Amino acid sequence: MVVGTGYADANGNYAVTTNPLADNALNEKYVLSVTATDPAGMESPATSIGAWAISTSIPNPPVVTSVSQDTGFSSTDRLTNDTTLTVTGTGTPGTTITIYDGTTPVGTGLVDANGNYSVTTSPLADGAHALSASATNPFGFEGLSTQLGTWTVDTLDPIQPTLTANNGLPLVSGLANSAEPGSTVSVVIGGATYTAIVDGNGAWSINLATAIPTSGSAPALATGTFPISVFSTDAAGNSTTPSSSNLVVTTTVQPAPVFTSNPTTSDTTPLITGNSEIGSTVTLTLLDANNVVIATYSNVPTTSSNCTPIFLACSQFQLPSVS
Repeated sequence: MVVGTGYADANGNYAVTTNPLADNALNEKYVLSVTATDPAGMESPATSIGAWAISTSIPNPPVVTSVSQDTGFSSTDRLTNDTTLTVTGTGTPGTTITIYDGTTPVGTGLVDANGNYSVTTSPLADGAHALSASATNPFGFEGLSTQLGTWTVDTLDPIQPTLTANNGLPLVSGLANSAEPGSTVSVVIGGATYTAIVDGNGAWSINLATAIPTSGSAPALATGTFPISVFSTDAAGNSTTPSSSNLVVTTTVQPAPVFTSNPTTSDTTPLITGNSEIGSTVTLTLLDANNVVIATYSNVPTTSSNCTPIFLACSQFQLPSVS
């Protein structure tokens, strides 16, 4: 079929534009050739100019149905300790799905005859990765991308939590910088597991006498020595190797708070300070001369290096005007 004609000029040069050619069907191409015909009607042998694929449309962005594995605390936080992520979804059969980290391809795969694909990336380094997926048709035309968001790979274990002396109480804790902030410390005792979130200063505390285990049944904690196992898990799901220790309990009675401020003052708005067990709530009751309650105040102590001994936390109350 003739799709275009033209004339050679006086210098023997020509330029011929074809008639409009329809898009090729999948896996089909136009095989084009040119011939020359002189004024007497004699036609030359054909010169092949190869097989040409024509596509005036680009593939639709691929549909992404899942990315695995998200190993973080949340299934949607895009935080993982898996260095090779698997992207699955649907697209146009025969197209090639490319996964990009920024502008760098990190994985490719074909959409099967049923319109499904699964692509596993090459190993990703620790850190943030802005991932996207695009589809390319068999003619080499690439469509717009589907954004997968920024994924953070973290394969490093958190620091092993260190224990603070419990001074005979059924208390397992760590002072500032004793564990990775934001990680979860787990304490296993008697088949029960207790957990605590490490605060921004790296401190944590679990009162085994009052805490509710996340798994297992709470053991009866009388006085004695109890084997415990302690480990921490970071937000990406990396865990330290459990370390074994013994918890020695000599009393299960919470110690009474100790006041460190001067009980006698001429200040009508006194600041009352003292120490109490970490995590406990101290209640201050103000009485008149006849022991009638005037007011009560509550305060949750915060850990401080100024507290003595180290299992105590500092409390303070700023009282309103008192006559």
